[in-house]
Amino acid sequence: MPSLNSEYINPAFRPWADPIMSLFYLYPIVLGIGLTYFWLKTKKSWKNGLEFGLTYGVINAVTAFIINFSSFTFSIGMVGSWTVMGLINAVVAGLALEKLDD
Repeated sequence: MPSLNSEYINPAFRPWADPIMSLFYLYPIVLGIGLTYFWLKTKKSWKNGLEFGLTYGVINAVTAFIINFSSFTFSIGMVGSWTVMGLINAVVAGLALEKLDD
């Protein structure tokens, strides 16, 4: 979505040169470890990894959309793209966890 690119040039984001931005790369690692632990503890409660991923994705996407849309001055398209990306990532993570567990 090239039209959203200009919204990323915004003082709400830290510059990539800021050392604190390295935490951006830590997020998926921590999330992956947390979801793996949660999957291993609850996998018998789910039909499959798709159901797990969709459930996590919808819960995360709706709450993230609300907090991001209410906190930032970004367009609904920008926040919506993050929401869709988060939902897709969660589904892929659920399917991957199921596959790795075989």
